[in-house]
Amino acid sequence: MLMQISETKAILDSGEFEKFVGEVEDQHFECKGAPYRLENNLQKQELAKDVAGFANADGGVIVIGLSTEKSATSFGEKVSKVRPFSSDLFSPKQYRDILRTWLYPNVTGLDIEWYPSTRDRAVGMAALIVPPQHQSLHPFLLTRYITEGEKGTEIVFGYVQRRIDEVQPYTVQNIHALMSQGISNDFVSQRLEALEALSYGVMNRLQLIQFPMEEITERGKGIVEESKEQVKQEMDKQTMFRIDQAIAEVNITDKPAYILYAYPIVKTSVPDLFAKRTSEITSLLRDPPKLRSHGFGLDTGDEPRIVAGQLRRAKSVGNSIIEFWRDGFLIFIASGGDDFLWWGRRKRIQGGMRINPIALAESVFLFCELSRRLFRHAVPISPPMNIGLSMRNLIFDNIFCGLSPYEVGSGSWEFSDNFKRPPEPKVTTEARWESGEINAPKLAFVLVSGLYEWYGFEHEVIPYTAKEGDYTIIDPKALEVL
Repeated sequence: MLMQISETKAILDSGEFEKFVGEVEDQHFECKGAPYRLENNLQKQELAKDVAGFANADGGVIVIGLSTEKSATSFGEKVSKVRPFSSDLFSPKQYRDILRTWLYPNVTGLDIEWYPSTRDRAVGMAALIVPPQHQSLHPFLLTRYITEGEKGTEIVFGYVQRRIDEVQPYTVQNIHALMSQGISNDFVSQRLEALEALSYGVMNRLQLIQFPMEEITERGKGIVEESKEQVKQEMDKQTMFRIDQAIAEVNITDKPAYILYAYPIVKTSVPDLFAKRTSEITSLLRDPPKLRSHGFGLDTGDEPRIVAGQLRRAKSVGNSIIEFWRDGFLIFIASGGDDFLWWGRRKRIQGGMRINPIALAESVFLFCELSRRLFRHAVPISPPMNIGLSMRNLIFDNIFCGLSPYEVGSGSWEFSDNFKRPPEPKVTTEARWESGEINAPKLAFVLVSGLYEWYGFEHEVIPYTAKEGDYTIIDPKALEVL
């Protein structure tokens, strides 16, 4: 369950801090192992970013005095230890003074307190409680921005929202010019979309003209058998081009990449893709299906923006991206490293890192479920399509990405039994869905089993599966209860 602000406040007031152990950080709850080192400008900036992130979202609590660690079963840092400290190490006034200097406008209702422990009232924890802010106050901006190694601070404005890693700085002159026009958040968003469309580049447009998907699929009708292979090659080329561009957008070209994609094999359109921000399509891209709190989902934390009149894109640079094109091409890409696919264990095993089987099974199932829901809005509805799972740079910086066929937490998992290396640095496994709505559990198993086969494992050892009639499926019920 997600930690609500009121629940966090209740534990703080009680002084029974051990209740935090096992909770997972989320959009309303962030932990710090020790007070910010406020003699350091980078730490002042970090404080301002953390508070602004909650203020620009819908509020939250920063608790100081809790250590966290990665858990293989949850996508988020889990509280592992309580670390109370003396009130002498925490000055609410100092925190307020810094935030007044580094943030604009002031955050209303900000509560900064130290809470004594019931076990020893000489020590305790501190918290910054950021309530939801009235929309008229948005956005909350950093009034200065520095990078590591800089001794001074340049006066700029930076915008940051919880779950978005990137802060784009603007000079005071930029912001003043925008404000003098009576700037609104919607206007800013529209300008950002326009800039993103321009940055997409002339080369991309030429590529799109060169082999648009709808023309390729149309040409596939009624052509002689020997020409079909040429059409397929062009479709494959288009697929790789779009995936390459998406990988470049999140800056993981030279890093392990985890890719899920789907595209119709007949001429398809998504007429309502750009209709409005509140459409079901946009809502699904903004908030994709999920099985549980803190699961390994497809959410990027970004607003799905229109790019070059061709697609909607939501991204978190360095982490993940989701794209849905007007011709029905769907892509999700995430880090193939310890930010997603390797999540949970940083220690190397026989010189390699291990794919988290929960992250794999859950994300593939959710992608198939997202595809099912999105293609209800396609014309034709639920067209036949190819759906694929791909991984790149499985051997990276002398580290390889291995796999073992066990549930997380089992004895064999803990002792890294039957751990296998990738046969090659990259792999793609693809499935065809011929007609009707996608059966997400069934299709997810086809994709996941293809990866296990590639590593050299039989289907019977794949975890988080179940039998459904004559078919094996990825079992969403087994994942929901983790």
